Amino acid sequence: MDKLENYRLYIQKLLEKHSHFKSQDDIQSELIFDTVRDRYQLMCIGWKGLKRVYHIRHEKLVIKSALPA
Repeated sequence: MDKLENYRLYIQKLLEKHSHFKSQDDIQSELIFDTVRDRYQLMCIGWKGLKRVYHIRHEKLVIKSALPA
């Protein structure tokens, strides 16, 4: 398995771990993986009382190589 594939699997496992955090309300985590374009997203959707919750994490993870170009 090459280094890039290892990074992809690590990111997927990390997001899966975060998606299992429990909420007190009726809110569920949804994972979206686009492995062709290397895009990964964690969404939280559901209801908090009478309010609709639709939250997308807007964070970017950048992996840089320490190898010279």
